Amino acid sequence: MPEIFSHTPYWVFMVFAVILFFGVAACKPNRMSRLRILLLPAVFTMVSIYGVVANYGWAQSALIGWFGGVFLASLPSYVFSVTRPDGFSVHDGFLWVPREFGILVVSFIFIGATCWFAYVNAVDPYLSFGWTFRLLNSLSIGMLVGFIGGRGTAHFVIYQRLGSEIAGKHTDHSNFKTGVEY
Repeated sequence: MPEIFSHTPYWVFMVFAVILFFGVAACKPNRMSRLRILLLPAVFTMVSIYGVVANYGWAQSALIGWFGGVFLASLPSYVFSVTRPDGFSVHDGFLWVPREFGILVVSFIFIGATCWFAYVNAVDPYLSFGWTFRLLNSLSIGMLVGFIGGRGTAHFVIYQRLGSEIAGKHTDHSNFKTGVEY
């Protein structure tokens, strides 16, 4: 068991801690600024690309796995979040998000998969040089980023929709010069 943790890259534990923090925070309704909605997926994307390239270089199988994972997870995450915007609202420039348990579940799946890959690497290091191992490991990393990116994109779309609906409800556009507020 200690081999799993000794062969797991340090950045994985930092990512796990951040995801765990956001996962626990998402278990209760919270507010998100537009900057946070856009910045979080961008940071996770950069860190994950660094992790894949640091482990496998620019190996084609690793990059295909990463992009495949991003696509496989971002599309369902986006569609699921956008099609059920119940409980979302915009107040004072913040998106109020209802509680979600998905991030917490994904964080445990991610750390479990990453520790399993580290264990396989510790037990049979030659296996980790194979293209299938690189593909599957990069796929799991890409899926984490895809989930967070799809969710972040969906939150941004919901933020834009709700913000424009609120602006349309509170301002009389027929009297545009005075901007009468109801």
